[in-house]
Amino acid sequence: MKTAKITNNDILVDDFYEIPTPGPGDVTVRTLRAGICGSDLHRLHALQSSAVPEHICVGHEVCGEVVAVGDGVTGIARGARVAVEPLRRCGECEACRTGRYNICTEVGFRMVMGWDPDGPGGHAEYFSMPEYCAVPVPDGLSDTAGALVEPLAVGVHAVRMGRPSYRASIAVIGAGSIGLAATVAARAAGAARIIVLARYDHQRKAALALGATQVIQAGADATEDELRGLLGDDGLPDIVIESVGGSTGTTALAMQLVRPGGTVVVAGAFWGDAGIPALPVLEKELHVVGSHTYSRDEQGVTDFEHAIEILHADPGIADILVTHEFGIEDAKEAYATAADKTTGAIKVMFTP
Repeated sequence: MKTAKITNNDILVDDFYEIPTPGPGDVTVRTLRAGICGSDLHRLHALQSSAVPEHICVGHEVCGEVVAVGDGVTGIARGARVAVEPLRRCGECEACRTGRYNICTEVGFRMVMGWDPDGPGGHAEYFSMPEYCAVPVPDGLSDTAGALVEPLAVGVHAVRMGRPSYRASIAVIGAGSIGLAATVAARAAGAARIIVLARYDHQRKAALALGATQVIQAGADATEDELRGLLGDDGLPDIVIESVGGSTGTTALAMQLVRPGGTVVVAGAFWGDAGIPALPVLEKELHVVGSHTYSRDEQGVTDFEHAIEILHADPGIADILVTHEFGIEDAKEAYATAADKTTGAIKVMFTP
C-alpha cells in the first residue's frame, strides 16, 4: 500500500507496508482523509537535522473506514466511518478511570499510530489501531470534517481547561490550526469576546470567519500597556490560551495579556524552555494550567464528542480550516505547503 515516510533527508512515497491485519481488539482502517499536524512537521525537521538514518510514517488526524476487525471487537463494524482518537491508554489507572486518559500514569503519552517506525500512521492507505480509538462519524459529517475532529478536540480541551464562565472573554495566542480550533471552541462555549493574535493575513481572515471578535498583531515582547492599548476599553481578557509552543516567548506574552486573577492555558507544544515568568503569576495571582490533547469532561463526555457536535452544527468550519488537499503521491509538496505559511496554508490534508 502507498505510504508517505519521513526520512532524515527526504519524504518518500512507496509501497513500504502490506495492508495490516488487525490483531485481537484492533481494527484496520482505510484512510479517507488525513491532516498534517504541526507535530508531524516537528518530526520532519527533527529527522532531517539528525545524523542517524531514521524513517517513520506519521499522521494521526484521520477520518477512515473500518475494513476489518480483530477478535473481541464488538463495538464497531466493518464499513463504519470513524475519526481516530490516537492515544494509547491502560484503562485501569486512576487517571484512566476518571476520564483523564490523556495523562495515563501507566502508559504515559504514547500515540497508537504515527510514532512507530515499524508501522504505518495515517499518512498511509491503511493502518490498524485499538478499537477504543475508533470514534464513529455521523452520516452528516464529511470525510474532511471527520479528519478535523482530532485537532478541534485539542482546541475544545484547551478552552475547557480554562474553565470559562458564561460570556467570558478569551484570547488565543496563535492562529495556526490549533489556535483557530480554540477560537471555534471558545465560540461554542459562549464566549462574549474572542481575541486572536495572528501573524498572517490569511489567519486573520480565518479567525474572523470562525467567530473572533478582534484580531491583533503583537510580538512576544509586547508590554501590558501596549496590549491594553490594542485591546481598547474592554480591557484584558479573563482567559488566554497559548497555542504556539516551539521555542517562542509566547508564555510571557500570555502573562502580560491576561487580566489580574485570570487564567493562562498552555496548549502549545514546547520543545525547550517555555520561559514562564514567575513574577506576573505572583503579582497578578494568575492560574496557569496545562492542556494536553483531549479527555472526558466532568459529565463523562469526550472532547471528541464535543468536537463532532460542533462540526456537525457548522459544516462551514471545514471549508475555512482546510486550505489544501493533496494525493498521497504528492506528499513532498504537501509537507512543504504545510510548513510554509506564505502559501496561505492552515490545514493541509491527504486524500490517499
